[in-house]
Amino acid sequence: MTGVQTCALPIYGGIPALYYDTGFIYDILCCFFYLAAAAFYIRIRTRGGPLRAVETAGFLVLTLCALNSKEMAVTLPVVLLAYEWIYHPPAHRGPRDLLIWLRGPARTPLLAAGLALLSVYGIFFGSQALARQPAYVLEFSLARLVGSQRNAFGDLFFLHNLSVMAIAAIWLAVTWLAWFSRLPVLGLCWVVMVVGPLPVEFLENRSGACLYIPLVGWTIFAAVIFIGLASGIAALFGAILPRRRLVSGLVVAVLVAAAVVFWWRHNLPYRNGYTNHALADMGADIALVIQQLEALPIQPRPHTVVAFLDDPLHTFDMAHIARLFFHDRSLTIWQEAAARHTPQDLSRAEHLIDYRDGRFLAIR
Repeated sequence: MTGVQTCALPIYGGIPALYYDTGFIYDILCCFFYLAAAAFYIRIRTRGGPLRAVETAGFLVLTLCALNSKEMAVTLPVVLLAYEWIYHPPAHRGPRDLLIWLRGPARTPLLAAGLALLSVYGIFFGSQALARQPAYVLEFSLARLVGSQRNAFGDLFFLHNLSVMAIAAIWLAVTWLAWFSRLPVLGLCWVVMVVGPLPVEFLENRSGACLYIPLVGWTIFAAVIFIGLASGIAALFGAILPRRRLVSGLVVAVLVAAAVVFWWRHNLPYRNGYTNHALADMGADIALVIQQLEALPIQPRPHTVVAFLDDPLHTFDMAHIARLFFHDRSLTIWQEAAARHTPQDLSRAEHLIDYRDGRFLAIR
């Protein structure tokens, strides 16, 4: 049920875990606020002027919401700085013009970068620093980078077990298209695709739905390339056949339909052979826990303590499930598998529940 565990599964091509695994609610919230902040900022900047004070405040609130959702949001200021550099670059590349650009177009993204740096500081040096947990230990190595890239291409595009040369070839082609096509949107998408996964790139078993934000860049990039190719082919047919506009529209429609059918047929074996079975099994342990809770002859009173001496999950999910099951947010749930309490503390618990022989047993 947790995001860390699910990211490790290689069968989530198409990232359906976003729909079926509640552990990815943080990725969904982060991506929502990430895109909301980016769209809010870019829409204002396309009008030509800088953000006003109230608009800057609104943008920073959205950025803060994204940062509070998940660490992936620390890349947002980098993406917006890249947007400013691509769409509103300094007049010249001299120090004076660069300073003017930093004080002008880049000012608001730099403010967001300040929030991101505070978030990074908390992740690494806070009192409950996330980076100190085993699942969040960074490993800066070529092997980890290649493994992350291989998992990403497998999960996002069903290109499994790519060689290092194949991965390098794909990135060379994408980079060439991004920077030699003279389409600024492709350059910006390239930045999202490269920078987006960096917060989890060097962590263990991060792929699948963890790549929700960089998938946005890949999706827009592919859509722009596809539309360009379809329009070019349609224009070619329209030039040699009568009723040019009608023929061009039909060609584009046929190409879009063919692409949809191809992708659907490519997805179908993975969905039927792997994903459906994995999603059917997902939550089976949770369902068993709920069934066993229903069999317990207890109904805790509000503002009391329920202590689980042992449980089958051994994760914080058990406490959340218990509160939801008893429909009482005022309950205090203790899990002795995670944090041991003294006998004196346990004596204050209204109910003591143990887990023996595959079922819950109410001791008190």
